[in-house]
This record gives sequence, structure tokens and C-alpha cells, in this order.
Amino acid sequence: MLPRISLLLAALALSGPAAAQGSQKAIQIIIPFPPGGSADGIGRIVATELGERLNRQVFVENKPGAGGGLGLQLLSKAPPDGDTLSIGATGALVINPHVPGSNGFDPVRETVPIAKLIDIPIVLVSNAKTGPTTIKDMLALAKSAPSGLSFGTTGPNSSQHLAIELLKKQFSAMEMALKERVG
Repeated sequence: MLPRISLLLAALALSGPAAAQGSQKAIQIIIPFPPGGSADGIGRIVATELGERLNRQVFVENKPGAGGGLGLQLLSKAPPDGDTLSIGATGALVINPHVPGSNGFDPVRETVPIAKLIDIPIVLVSNAKTGPTTIKDMLALAKSAPSGLSFGTTGPNSSQHLAIELLKKQFSAMEMALKERVG
């Protein structure tokens, strides 16, 4: 008798997800960045795979803005039927809620993570012919340049921008410590 009850309970447990997967409504993946970037490429790969595995139409919609926060806000307002997904980046999930001017959107409370898709490292690079080849060279060049060095990121308060600010802060502290020891 116990095996039959176990089988019945298992069948009931599986019937919910099976019914949800039977939906023919298209799945939307919101990409909170412009077309052509890494998040867009990842989203399109996910859309293709989901469409094939679920035998459903899956479409990608790019909604750039607010460092990826706009797309997550749209996701939080979507019907809670599981048919709307979004890519979430570090800046929008972790940084944006804590910067001045934040609109009160809390992605940790208003969205639910379902999968980690990829790690995107932050890499410091320079021109191979004219740029510094080590951090030590970069510091020396920054000190000798009248207006310092310029750098590019994906935008204010992005993880790339904050990584450079952290690097600047760490090297300022190191320089001060070295000056204190010498002086």
C-alpha cells in the first residue's frame, strides 16, 4: 500500500509543474542592456535553449537604462506567472539600491534569482604600444602626467567604475603609508 501512496504523491507533485509547462504563452526575457552586449548575447542563448527545451516561443526584449535597473523594475511589475524573466547584473542587483538617488527599488526583495549564468571578470588593460604594462608602471605614469590618467567604464556606479575607484583608493592609501614610513 505504501508504494502506491508514494507513487500517487509523486504524480500529484509533478502535475503542477507539468501544467505550468503546458502553457503556450510566449516567455519574455528582458535584457536590461542595449543589443549587442554580453548580457544580450547570453539572453539570446538562454532564449534559444529554453524555447527548444520547453517547446515554447521565447523572445528577448532589450530595455536598457539605469545601469540595468530598468529591466529589473519591469520584471518586478510583470504578472507572477513565471513567463517573464530577466538578466540581472551586479550593478543593478547590488550597487544601484545603495547609491544616492536610488528610487527605492529593492531587487533582492522584488525579484528571485533562479540561475547564475556567467562570471564576467573585470580586467585592466592599456595600449600595448604606449601604455603601462604593470600596475607599478601605471602608478608612475599617473604621478608624472599633469592631469593624471583617464579611464573608461560602462557608466557611473557600475561594477567597473567602482572597481577603478577602489583601485584609486587602495593606491592612495598605499602611497600615504609609504610617505609616512619614509618621512
